[in-house]
Amino acid sequence: MILTCPACATRYFVDNDAVPPGGRSVRCSACDTTWRAQGHVEAPAGPSDEIREMHDPLPELFSLRPAPPPRRRRSVLKVWAAAGVVVVLAGVTAVFRTEIERAWPASAGVYAAVLGE
Repeated sequence: MILTCPACATRYFVDNDAVPPGGRSVRCSACDTTWRAQGHVEAPAGPSDEIREMHDPLPELFSLRPAPPPRRRRSVLKVWAAAGVVVVLAGVTAVFRTEIERAWPASAGVYAAVLGE
């Protein structure tokens, strides 16, 4: 049987006999939430019994915590790439300042404002 904490979604595999049919009070070891777990109810024989038998060899008590959130590695790489592009463009405009001012005279005011001239 699998018990799932309603507060933090931590799941526990427990033996079917650990919780009586009438239910019992259980406490999550991850967040200390207490709730009432319902016992195992026998289902009529059918194809689902074959599936249940395949999963019976699970350990008596095994905790499955929710997966941690995915790392944001790609976002960090995008930020570094954008910063690199900005640095390269700033260097190019600084090297070719006079050519840019000749081709686009309005840029002289931008250079003066940025450089404090």
